[in-house]
Amino acid sequence: MQLKYQKLIQEVIVITLDEALNLIEQKVSLFYKNLNRIKKVKLMESLNYLTAEDIYSKYDIPEYDNSAMDGIAVSTIKEEYFLQDYTNNILHNNAVEINTGQKIPDNTLTIIEKENYEIINNIAKIKDLNKVKPYKNIRKKGEEIKKGQLVINKNTLITPQVIGILAKIGMHKIKVFLPPRIGIIITGSELVEIGTEKKDNQIFNSNGPLLISLLKQTFCTQNFHFSSPKLRSMINKYKLVEDNYKKIKSTIYKFLQNVDILIITGGASVGKYDYSAKALEDINAQKIFHKVSIKPGKPVYFYIYQNKLIFGFPGNPLAVFTLFHLFLKPTLKYFFTKKFDLNLIDVKNYEIVINEEFVKGSTNLDEKRINIVPAFLSNYSIQAFPVGSNQLLPLINANCLLIIEKKKVIPI
Repeated sequence: MQLKYQKLIQEVIVITLDEALNLIEQKVSLFYKNLNRIKKVKLMESLNYLTAEDIYSKYDIPEYDNSAMDGIAVSTIKEEYFLQDYTNNILHNNAVEINTGQKIPDNTLTIIEKENYEIINNIAKIKDLNKVKPYKNIRKKGEEIKKGQLVINKNTLITPQVIGILAKIGMHKIKVFLPPRIGIIITGSELVEIGTEKKDNQIFNSNGPLLISLLKQTFCTQNFHFSSPKLRSMINKYKLVEDNYKKIKSTIYKFLQNVDILIITGGASVGKYDYSAKALEDINAQKIFHKVSIKPGKPVYFYIYQNKLIFGFPGNPLAVFTLFHLFLKPTLKYFFTKKFDLNLIDVKNYEIVINEEFVKGSTNLDEKRINIVPAFLSNYSIQAFPVGSNQLLPLINANCLLIIEKKKVIPI
């Protein structure tokens, strides 16, 4: 069975990077159309979610004509006024003292600001009559928002400004779209979690912490800040699994009952203990592609299972990091932007400094292969850091990934 599967994988057509990106974009667009995870939350818990409904105002804002200034409300324009108590109507020769935001009497002609009069013996004497104009300093009913008006569109990112507007129209709870639930499966019998005892033949699991940090960074960049409840609601499944076919298959199947996007690292190639892709085939997941002509990360695969997205990355940490930025990050950002975008920067006119031995070593019979390396972009210069796919240290000094053949970079 294993030999048969290895032969099947080896016969798979290796697609180009552009072909892979196009296939993912098509599936991601459909995925989010069908995701439709909606929850009604309190307004003060809605920050950085997306609205799941068009929101209309039940009120005029302001709800009544009111004063834009502290001053006096008058029904005629003249040099002095007798001050009367507040009523719904101002007597012809009188004025009513009024505060900012206060409802004005029905027959108010204008509001005279406090700086333009003085009160002596209950008489308001105007300092500069030329500054007194009809309808000045009056906020009209419905001037900002009309009753029944569409205020916030569906799929709007809820910012503090949006919360302020929704509070203004009296919204206590609103419907929001919940982001996709994410599961992470790390495979490898040689791996142990940090904080546990390690044997001589074992290595620490770096892919798990790396992926969780990348997910957190991605959503924080989109203003979706990770409070503990939000983090738990998104990355709601995580497990390190040994290289055992039955355990890997069982874990994948269980995770897919509770997540929307599944990330698997390890077991992507054709080694003796590479079981992940085979397990997906055996649960009837639909293969979109397996193997892309890129380095690092050639064995990457992408499957669909009942509108669930499954990304399989080889276990090398640099490959995981690179493939996350190529495929997974634009998938997650689509939730907010409705665009599948790598934010590529064209650097054809930049000076690119790269090790000549790497350039020679990267040539091969596959003319379509794309080489991607960590790099540092500054002004009109790029310093590339070609490294092995199992290395992460050079990423410390990198701020982008350089796609060498395309002369484009992905900010990281």
